[in-house]
Amino acid sequence: MLKNNRLALIMVLMEEIQRLELESTIVSVEGNVCKVLRPGIITAGDIEKALPGIFTFIDEKPEKSIAPGLLKSHYSPTKPLYIMRNGEIQIPGFSGVILHGNNSFLSNGQKICYTSKDYNYHEIAANLFSALHTMEEDENVKQIFIEAVNCVGLGIAIMDRINKAAFQYHQKN
Repeated sequence: MLKNNRLALIMVLMEEIQRLELESTIVSVEGNVCKVLRPGIITAGDIEKALPGIFTFIDEKPEKSIAPGLLKSHYSPTKPLYIMRNGEIQIPGFSGVILHGNNSFLSNGQKICYTSKDYNYHEIAANLFSALHTMEEDENVKQIFIEAVNCVGLGIAIMDRINKAAFQYHQKN
């Protein structure tokens, strides 16, 4: 029974990832204990909903990287990337700004890229890397600022990717 449930879970996960073209969730399963090693499109809540009562979930990160995408600086662009959290900040000229919904607080000197029109987390996740590449490829953009999202549901995976992309620049601040 458990073997069939695991196969069903894998099939559901693969179908969802392919449909949305998003990063995968990496989990470690030992007995009935499930650890989410890298958050992705499928959340721990999604797994629990698909397979109720099968797993006990623990939030424990491995000490060493045992799978792709687990390094702190994974997905890092070559241009400085800064996370905008809660509130307005001064954004210098020649900056690229990645937003997840309509905002009007920016001035004319910046290049703006939207991952979503209305903070839809599936759209944000699907468009995140494209937005980063757009800013990377623009020679007029000298640094990138990206809007943070709330760390709930898929927002956990989105912020995991954003934090990893900005990791090397947060170490200097």
